[in-house]
Amino acid sequence: MKFGRGISPFRARATVLSRRLFDLSRQVFHNPTAMVGLVILVFFMFLAIAAP
Repeated sequence: MKFGRGISPFRARATVLSRRLFDLSRQVFHNPTAMVGLVILVFFMFLAIAAP
């Protein structure tokens, strides 16, 4: 699989992922229940990362 000159595979993957996340966030922000779930998920992820 070849990528355009000057664009690393990581950058291409990050671009695709960011577009997907943007589409997902657009749906989630219109759904209060999903927003609450997302906040809880982010909170627990933060705890897992910040825990010693």
